[in-house]
Amino acid sequence: MVCGTNGPVRIGFQGCRFDAGVTSNGLFGYPDLTEIALRHCEVFGAASLLAQLLNADSSTFHGPLWLNASDATFVRDNRLEDIHGTAITVFSREALIAGNLIRRGTAGIHAVTDEGDIHVQDNRVEGCLSDGIVANPGLSGDRSYLERNVVSHCGGVGIRATNLKLARGNRVLGCSGIGLDLHHFEDPAVVEANVVGRCGSHGIEVTHDYSGSPGVVSIHDNTVYACRGTGIVLTDLAEGSLSRNISCFNVGAGLEVFRTVVPSLSCNDWYANEAGAPPRFSPSPTDRFVDPIFCDLANDDVQLRSDSPLLDAPGCGRIGALGQGCEPPVEITFRFTPSTFHVAAHGRWVTGELEPRAPFSVDAIDVASIRLNGVPVDAAAPIGPGDRGRSSHRTLIVRFDRDAISRTLTHGDAVPVVVTGTIGDRTFRGADVIRVLRGTGPIAVDLSHESAAVEIPPALSVRVSSLHPAAGGRLSIEFTLPDQSPARLELLDVAGRVMMSRQVGELGRGQHTLELAPERALPQGIYFVRLRRGADEARSRAAVIR
Repeated sequence: MVCGTNGPVRIGFQGCRFDAGVTSNGLFGYPDLTEIALRHCEVFGAASLLAQLLNADSSTFHGPLWLNASDATFVRDNRLEDIHGTAITVFSREALIAGNLIRRGTAGIHAVTDEGDIHVQDNRVEGCLSDGIVANPGLSGDRSYLERNVVSHCGGVGIRATNLKLARGNRVLGCSGIGLDLHHFEDPAVVEANVVGRCGSHGIEVTHDYSGSPGVVSIHDNTVYACRGTGIVLTDLAEGSLSRNISCFNVGAGLEVFRTVVPSLSCNDWYANEAGAPPRFSPSPTDRFVDPIFCDLANDDVQLRSDSPLLDAPGCGRIGALGQGCEPPVEITFRFTPSTFHVAAHGRWVTGELEPRAPFSVDAIDVASIRLNGVPVDAAAPIGPGDRGRSSHRTLIVRFDRDAISRTLTHGDAVPVVVTGTIGDRTFRGADVIRVLRGTGPIAVDLSHESAAVEIPPALSVRVSSLHPAAGGRLSIEFTLPDQSPARLELLDVAGRVMMSRQVGELGRGQHTLELAPERALPQGIYFVRLRRGADEARSRAAVIR
């Protein structure tokens, strides 16, 4: 039980094991409260947390995770399996839910905000009894962004979102309800590069159901197949455009439109839908009715075969969400060091060594494409040739951010790590098995009171004091360091990508101010400033509005 105090508090649990549930109460009456964080923890029971800021990071939950924050909530890289109830429930002002694995819950993710956006990205939800992902911003000015989520074999809707702004790169397979059930507002919404298949109802349904004027939506480069309803359904839209979509093998029509201005159509493929394609109006002259020739439809591989007519359709280019596939990835030898990884260990980087097999060589590797468990190569780390490998081939040494990699690992004696990327015009894959040790470090409680009887070193803190969009997005940052230990100040986008980085530990103990000036103007959106010192970190948020 964590109870409120009458002063500012930052409570962090790291590397902990809770044999029962975790509950916090009485926190909203104390406006100075900053944050509760769970990181690399294992919780056997329900976790129900209330605070202004909440972080659930790289932990394993054996019961439902319920988070209620008056400010922001961040739920990243957690694992939840066999959950009775909704696996992750979030109520907050704004939310980022990313990189979580959910298997066999009653429901997957349910997020509600009342003043800010919802970002749901890179999550994997499998085998839930009802809906996979539900995102519901509460106000008409707030938006939901859904990117690169994988939802499979759920008993309800795959992904449902209101106030939709963007649905991109999601994959929904074998759900009993609608695959993508999307509701959007007056600003233009975008639905692109999604794959939806074998749903028990419609594949993609886009509806404007607010009292305001009908909305505008662009739907392009999607693949919808083998659903028991219609492939794509549009309702109550002022304007819609559909281009380069594949809607095929559906029991219903390829496209249905209700109470909507006839949408703009171009370069779509409406093949083998039992109820026809689009039955109520004429397709565009650039639309097609040809077999897309997928790699392996029976196994839901809907990449296009090399002889597909949709790979480079005249006047259209490629049609559908996925390009050419069917060729297996090139196998590459990968060695991850150290072979024993301790999550609590310090150090900036971890190292991997790649050794291609003939006829491929390290010169053909696209370094920017390399991902280790989904984490890119650290752009600030040195990259270079290694020694001759065990088969006398040249090797490539690459380094990754230790903290980012640790979030992808579970503990155990035989934990697989997988590296992927491109080599020449092919993809490659390599794997190694390592031993991962989880630390059981102390609970870190940071309490700052004016009446403290002894001198307490200043706590690690950071805040954005001002933002100058007219000057390319230059940020003035105020931060505090406890001592001269190495520390790094970073600017991140909402996807967690590091856009700028600067060493600041040499500035020493106390409060400091500096400016971060990106090389190019920041696009409109939410950004985060992170101050990292060893295993500790502090964050602040900034919004660029133009």
